[in-house]
Amino acid sequence: MIKKNFILITLLLITNISYSETKIGNIKITDAYILNSSPNANMLGGYFKIENLNNTKINLMSVECNLIKQVQIHKTEIENNQMRMIKINDGVTIGANESLEFKHGSYHLMLMGFKNDINNFKKIELLLNFENLKAIKVVFDIKNLNINQ
Repeated sequence: MIKKNFILITLLLITNISYSETKIGNIKITDAYILNSSPNANMLGGYFKIENLNNTKINLMSVECNLIKQVQIHKTEIENNQMRMIKINDGVTIGANESLEFKHGSYHLMLMGFKNDINNFKKIELLLNFENLKAIKVVFDIKNLNINQ
């Protein structure tokens, strides 16, 4: 019985994992998702990992989406035991052969002002704009956070 329950739980966890990956040239973007925390949210967070497999640094300058009025790059910092979000206006540098994870409590995307009901989508496409590369289209999964479960 314990073995059957373990297998069932493992299968349930595996089906909820996102394996999204975008690779353009020497740039790899994985685990791109937007956390939908509320059915009526005005503002949501976007998360992903970017790997720079180039021998030179790259600069992510901005992100845009035709379904969203504004997408900003933010960073969460703790100063004097106070957590605050800082809007990054001059982009984010990913060093040569390095990676950067946009995650909770660190760098993340702040998506504000949805032109359509985000609840109607399972995925949306965002455009990552670089200073020294062509823009890259990335499909972000919409992950719903249901606090009632």
